[in-house]
Amino acid sequence: MLVAVVAVAVAVAVAMAVPALRHRLVRSALRRAGGRYRRRLEALDSDVRLSQERRLRRLLGTGTAGGWEEFQERHPLGQPCLDEAPRIPLPPLRLWALLPGCWDTDPRLQRALHVLEAGLAAELHDALVTLRTEWPRLAQELELGRLSPQPGLPEELREQLQALLSPAAARAAELRAECARGFEGIVLRLWPQLEVVVVRMMYGTERLYCDSLRQADCQGLPFYCPFYQAAGALLGVNLWPAEPAPRFVLCPDWAFCEFLPCLASKEPRTVLLDELWEGREYGLVVTAQPGEYRCRTGEVLKVIGFHKQCPVVEPVRRESQTLSVRGESIPEEQFCQSLCRTLSLWPGAHLIDYVCVESSLLGDSSGPCAPHYEVFMELQGLRDLSEVQRYKLDQCLQEDFPIYKSFRFKGSIGPLRLHLVRPRSFTQLREALGSPVPMPRVLHEEQLLQLIQGAVIS
Repeated sequence: MLVAVVAVAVAVAVAMAVPALRHRLVRSALRRAGGRYRRRLEALDSDVRLSQERRLRRLLGTGTAGGWEEFQERHPLGQPCLDEAPRIPLPPLRLWALLPGCWDTDPRLQRALHVLEAGLAAELHDALVTLRTEWPRLAQELELGRLSPQPGLPEELREQLQALLSPAAARAAELRAECARGFEGIVLRLWPQLEVVVVRMMYGTERLYCDSLRQADCQGLPFYCPFYQAAGALLGVNLWPAEPAPRFVLCPDWAFCEFLPCLASKEPRTVLLDELWEGREYGLVVTAQPGEYRCRTGEVLKVIGFHKQCPVVEPVRRESQTLSVRGESIPEEQFCQSLCRTLSLWPGAHLIDYVCVESSLLGDSSGPCAPHYEVFMELQGLRDLSEVQRYKLDQCLQEDFPIYKSFRFKGSIGPLRLHLVRPRSFTQLREALGSPVPMPRVLHEEQLLQLIQGAVIS
């Protein structure tokens, strides 16, 4: 698997740094490596249980003769695992954070960029938002070949970027001309040879950013998410790059996986990779590192089919992102559907981003009313909402969730409160999150809550 990942990275690097002939040779080598790895995956798919048992023995080490039943007895289900690095505050997003291709002044290399890669769709979204607002400054720096002072930019990185720059009046003129035309399809206009946008996540909370990019800046380009990752481990591969919604084959030799049926009793028995049923949803439990056994990832997967014996899954939600003030449990993807339905009732409104908060996090600032949700939203096309419009979201939730409607009728859940925030508030919120992580839709930290409360304009 490492070979395939390295090959992808090499292909992207070559696309930005060598002539077209060598790029074609590397792409050919990558296709051959991909074919070899796919044949290996096909062989593993033929006996999933055996592959999983071998993987478990490698994780447990020598002297472990027992099977997975003994493993379950010796290691009870663990605590939820953390799927993120320690939080490191990021400096404000500046021009140096934009796409490396912007800084390359060789016209041959600008036309050779075939793959645009980003860790998260949100990162690419934020970089292109910065391009919209600061392209005159970027064009000037390209023209002069000199990087202006950038607060928060590490000196070593500044020196690396400055070494790449030389006066490029022609490229600066191209940038000015294309940005002056507007930003619909700007990525393909700046790099005409682009074929695909590759991102690490384009499901769950990242789907909002992918949809926004597809409709505007990255119009005309397909998006591809090659791998499924959870709890810091690679677990699956996407064999269908042409499909708009990513689906993944869970690979039996990458980690030992167990699954908790979502509609089972309070203490359900986990099932294994070869015991899953098509159409059902399961909570994911992973053993990927020695000593870190039976980690509850908090991810819920839906089995949509099989590739030989291996299940093909779609990630559907994160358990930590469920709204619940009275046990009503509204999952993030279903809340988002209700929110999008509400927006269709507000003519001219376009959703940029949103987060939710349960009133318990608000403390005394929530007032004396019953427990409720508060939603913070950035909109384009509307500067304010009437009280009737604000109530539409609460009304849609009642229509979509009978339990929520029942609690609202009884008065045990108060009316939802909706707030509009100023532009780029969510870019600042993601910067406060630190190392790039998927955007939380339900905030659980007071620091993040205070930041978004400070951005409220209506």
